Amino acid sequence: MSTPTFPDKSERTLEEAKADIIAAIAIEQVALAHIINAEGEKIQKVLGTLDSTTGGIAEPITIGNLIDLDKSVAEMLKVIIKKEMLLQFKLELALDIKE
Repeated sequence: MSTPTFPDKSERTLEEAKADIIAAIAIEQVALAHIINAEGEKIQKVLGTLDSTTGGIAEPITIGNLIDLDKSVAEMLKVIIKKEMLLQFKLELALDIKE
């Protein structure tokens, strides 16, 4: 994922500024999607269902491993949900901006 670039223009119209805010929100949502995908790959790797060059996991899966994995993924998803809620609020505010 590349770094976004915005026009180097000191005077922006209201519509341009709103478009920039909405674009920034979309970029953050793409980043969150990548994190969610990485969490899924982490689960697959632990379960041994993800193709890898190492041929799978090095140690047997235990109930403790699965519980730790579940807690880790649940915590990350909780953080992602909070961030998504903030992005939703930001989007609503941006869309409500009037001249």
